[in-house]
Amino acid sequence: QETDIKHIIENIWHGISILSQCNVTADLRLPRWNISEEWSPWNCVCLTSSEARIQISCLDMEQVKGIYGVKIIAECQSRSNLAKSLYRHLKKSDHIFDEKENKQ
Repeated sequence: QETDIKHIIENIWHGISILSQCNVTADLRLPRWNISEEWSPWNCVCLTSSEARIQISCLDMEQVKGIYGVKIIAECQSRSNLAKSLYRHLKKSDHIFDEKENKQ
């Protein structure tokens, strides 16, 4: 799991916080981008610890959008799309589990 997180930080987020451009790996976190959805490689954002605390305190996407500018939101969407393509096998598995759970 640690190598997966490292891969997401290095290859999706290029090893930097989307806000501050901090590249100190030990301080980077991957909180959920959309707070109302479960964490996934395509629903996270690379932030420092202090930035992540603010992100986590947001109640919904409207609040999140109020914090970030249009450019950052577009960049996050782009990185989310990249993660979806790289981790599509997980997305398919997630869909299968959801279907099985709904049948029970």
